[in-house]
Amino acid sequence: MYRQRDKLTPEDRAVLTMAIAESHGPSSMIAELLKPRHEKPLPEDDYFWSSSRDTAMRLLAWERCQPKSSNVEKLATELMNERVAGQWSTTQGNCWSLLALAEYFRHGEKPDTNITGTLAWNGRTEPVTLNAKSALDVVHFPLAKDGGGKPMPFVNPWKKRVFAEVLVESQPTSFVQPRQDRGYSIQRHYAKVEDDGTLRELKEPRIGDRVLVTLDITVHQPAHYVAVADPLPAIFEAVNPVFKSQETLAGHTLGLDWESSNHELRDDRALFFADDLNSGEYSIRYLARVRAAGTATAPSAKIEEMYHPERYGMTETVQLSSLPLK
Repeated sequence: MYRQRDKLTPEDRAVLTMAIAESHGPSSMIAELLKPRHEKPLPEDDYFWSSSRDTAMRLLAWERCQPKSSNVEKLATELMNERVAGQWSTTQGNCWSLLALAEYFRHGEKPDTNITGTLAWNGRTEPVTLNAKSALDVVHFPLAKDGGGKPMPFVNPWKKRVFAEVLVESQPTSFVQPRQDRGYSIQRHYAKVEDDGTLRELKEPRIGDRVLVTLDITVHQPAHYVAVADPLPAIFEAVNPVFKSQETLAGHTLGLDWESSNHELRDDRALFFADDLNSGEYSIRYLARVRAAGTATAPSAKIEEMYHPERYGMTETVQLSSLPLK
């Protein structure tokens, strides 16, 4: 394996480094494997690969073999900065990151027993106190429109080391949301199904009418572990829980254009999953039935890559109305 080291990915080199160290192998081999490499090949056949897993494995190798090196501090900082909303996106990314950081804090960091300071934002100042019994302090500031762009200074009189994270949460003020394309495009269409199977524009259906729901999806690049969720308006319910591959409506086949790993039709939403998707255009079609009269909003349908949640697409919300039985 060592002879093939130039063909190994950085994380494979890190694992090999730790194996050699554990078996008390030559220090020259360890030093050679720890040498930084500029290229970082991405394993195309490893769907669970993530940059955080790569960084965590390299951090573990440096902690195990050269714990006093400045690279330990550099990699620990890099790993902390790779978090998104307090975590590292994938199960393996979280697992390896926690292992690496646990070793880092156990052997490298000597926490201060008492830290006091203040945190301020938008004219308000809050005290911060950390000690051996309470190593975490949470400060809440109400989000204000006039606070945009204002700094949030932390006054640390004793210049002690502190790790901080800022989480900003907000909610839209309106149920009406626009369509979004953040790596995927998704559009939703409703059509009324007549008794003879023909389709018409959905205007004001009545209770009992069938509705064909079509989701047109564009995948811009190959993807893995993709989920599609389509919330139903309160006046609809999903029907036909088992797709019949040959069932067609006005030339449209019910079901999915892709090979689905799973799908669920629930009372309030339809869910579809695919392990692998090539780039291209796909359509999902399923049936719903009008179950109540009134007006309701259909929330946005969403497609998301589960291990890369920053890649997603959403439809616009739409308001629908239905009539009672004649």
